[in-house]
Amino acid sequence: MKKSLLTVLIAFTAIMTSAAENEFGVYKTKEEFINQQLTIIGVIQPSENYNVGELKVQLKDRAVITINCMREHYFGFKYVDGNDYVLVDGIYARTVIIGNASLLMSPKASFAVDENNKYSFTPAPNGSLEFYFVRDLGTKTSVKFEKAIADDKELLAKYKADKTDYGAPINKQIKYLELFNDKAQKDKKKSTSKKKKSKKKKK
Repeated sequence: MKKSLLTVLIAFTAIMTSAAENEFGVYKTKEEFINQQLTIIGVIQPSENYNVGELKVQLKDRAVITINCMREHYFGFKYVDGNDYVLVDGIYARTVIIGNASLLMSPKASFAVDENNKYSFTPAPNGSLEFYFVRDLGTKTSVKFEKAIADDKELLAKYKADKTDYGAPINKQIKYLELFNDKAQKDKKKSTSKKKKSKKKKK
């Protein structure tokens, strides 16, 4: 193999290794999480107690240490499974839907979304399948679903009056959560547009 080609391959391998190592890390603050700005603390390893924020991390010298995310007051982390976890009700719950109101679930449970945007959930190995609705991620506490969308009284009334059989309650809640987030996003864009027009008039 030519020396130049070998050099290129070594450089490429180094880049790919660096990218793999930097794919996972912690979110120190809510702002870092919202902006998906990871702080790299080493190479995160599979960790049995990641649900309570205990992460095994390999350092540059190859030593493996345990980082306690709660003790370090980390908002959350991106784990080796590629999913985000944030602190709510004393555990690091897995994120499902993030918006003006958010849905999280049991950290060791899983979910899938099909081509029709239908969610299916699989309990954790111990059978746990809990859902957490969060009105403000910064509070680190969950609320009942009705309170999560309570700002939109019209939508909340529709939710309560809707007698359609959605199967599991979570299916109906997801539908209205997405409607709430979509409307809140549109209202925000309208408000921003009005502010911009107002500034132009003043000029």
